[in-house]
Amino acid sequence: MPQKGVRTWKTKIVGLTDLSPCRYRPQSLISQSKRDRHLIKTIVVEGNIGVGKTTLLKYLEHFENITVIPEPVHKWTNLDGNNLLDLMYSNPRRWSFVFQSYVQLTMLQVHECQVGTKLKVQERSIHSAIQVFAEHLLKSGKLAKVEMAVLQAWYQYIVEHHQVEIDAIIYLRADPHECYTRILKREGQQTNIPEKYVVELHNIYDAWAQRKQHEVPVFIINANKSQLNVQLDMYFKFSDLLIQ
Repeated sequence: MPQKGVRTWKTKIVGLTDLSPCRYRPQSLISQSKRDRHLIKTIVVEGNIGVGKTTLLKYLEHFENITVIPEPVHKWTNLDGNNLLDLMYSNPRRWSFVFQSYVQLTMLQVHECQVGTKLKVQERSIHSAIQVFAEHLLKSGKLAKVEMAVLQAWYQYIVEHHQVEIDAIIYLRADPHECYTRILKREGQQTNIPEKYVVELHNIYDAWAQRKQHEVPVFIINANKSQLNVQLDMYFKFSDLLIQ
């Protein structure tokens, strides 16, 4: 049941309609109709590891009215000479909290980055960092409940006091086994990302994309298709935004 005093609206996901409470940005509800989509200023591209986010973002860089901001992986892999990403994968019980804490900081910096174009497209968000990736670490026993509580406390403070609003989510969705095949092609058999991890992330991402707390439209693109077809799908669905 919606909370008292909280506005509600229809969140449309391809094939899904959900009545959701607005928690973060009730003054800026975004309709999926092209008539209102000119209001969209910040889009986040979400999806599993190996789903094709980087390729899509490189395609979007060709549009003059868009600024693309990728995940700050370069920061995660070199903090005073320390590769936090590798540390997290090699010993997640020891390093997950440290890594996720730094992810929240660096994703906050991405959200607050000012751009000179009409549209800002960023790879993932501070919201999925806590609600997908940290949630998975908690469920898999790699993050203690008290550590998750600290991350959530920081997240709530950030949401309330910083500019981390988004206007739309593009969720690239693909079969997790297909994602893992792409990871192996990209990184080789020596990858430190287990297939089980990719499958579990897929399930949490799907639930997150349908969760009632979304205050923005969520557009799902079938990323099982070729990169070219994903780009064409993106263009035909959002041409009004891409070439405005």
